[in-house]
Amino acid sequence: MPRVITKEPTRRLRWIQSRLAYLALIAFMAFFAYTFLQKSREIKGLAQQEAALRAANAQVSADNARVARNIVYYRTLGYVEERVRSDLAWSKPGELILQSGPRWQQVPTVRRAPSRPAPQPEPVWQQWLDVFVR
Repeated sequence: MPRVITKEPTRRLRWIQSRLAYLALIAFMAFFAYTFLQKSREIKGLAQQEAALRAANAQVSADNARVARNIVYYRTLGYVEERVRSDLAWSKPGELILQSGPRWQQVPTVRRAPSRPAPQPEPVWQQWLDVFVR
């Protein structure tokens, strides 16, 4: 008997191949989405870290400016004279020194003002939009 070749196996083979291609495409898209989400979280964390470091940098800069002003003041003759008069009870010729008993004062407790919260970074979708629009 002659053998009859049907087109049925080739159709089935094409159907399987197309399904495998779709599965591969879906797997690739899932991998891309997973990687995208990981990087988005990493970017958000780095943005928060950047904001915290900028706030700390501003605080250190303000402290440095205050110390520089104090150094300039401590080098003046007015400061030296004030310290000598208060600590050593020295006086200029012709001045009369009046001493009284020690006055005990409670040292006030000064608290630092709370720092301003760091600005919130833009949402990730906005950052991506900015990248593609520019």
